[in-house]
Amino acid sequence: MSTQGIGLAIEALVAILLVITIGYCWVLNSRLARLRADEKVMRTTILELVTATEAAERAIGTLKDMVADSDRTLTHRLASADRAAGEISIQIRAGETVLNRIALVTEAARKQQALQDPVQREAPWQGSAHAPMGFAMPAQMREVPAAVAQPSAARAAAAVAEALAQRARQRARGEAA
Repeated sequence: MSTQGIGLAIEALVAILLVITIGYCWVLNSRLARLRADEKVMRTTILELVTATEAAERAIGTLKDMVADSDRTLTHRLASADRAAGEISIQIRAGETVLNRIALVTEAARKQQALQDPVQREAPWQGSAHAPMGFAMPAQMREVPAAVAQPSAARAAAAVAEALAQRARQRARGEAA
């Protein structure tokens, strides 16, 4: 072959390689275009993710503040409830003391009346069913002859004391305000 034929073969080979290179560049360009488009979508997605993360962090901060406020409020209310429970306990003890005193006054009035009058009728407030649990009287103290009459002043004092004791019992059970 002559030099001219070899030159032509080399030229043809270079032309073929150029066509292949142009084709490969075209495929590579389309792939790069898709990658750039995906990069834009990815940047948009990343920006949205960053924005959502910042919003979530702000929301978490707000929730932490709300939890702290709720904790302070709950602590305050529990302390108030403990104080109220202590005050109620003191008032219950005071009420029991008053009830005990009323029961003792009633008992003393009954005994005094039994000593003063030889005859006494049984009043509806004289049974142990009306006495507080801690002050149920023994049977020998409850039994007063039915024929014993009570003067009206002592009867009135005993009735008032019994009404007060009954009211205190109702308050202790939560039945009366």
